[in-house]
Amino acid sequence: MSLMKDGRYMDMVPILARHRQALLDRIHKGQKEIDCLDYLLYSLKKM
Repeated sequence: MSLMKDGRYMDMVPILARHRQALLDRIHKGQKEIDCLDYLLYSLKKM
C-alpha cells in the first residue's frame, strides 16, 4: 500500500505478478488433487 500512496505503481508490478503466480500454483495443485480423486472414484465404480 505504501507503494501506491507514493505513486510507485510500476514497483507494484513484480509484487503483484509474484502473488498472481502463487495463486495460480495453488489452483494447479488443487486441480491435480481433484484429478486424483476423480480417478479414484472412477476406479472404485468400475469394481
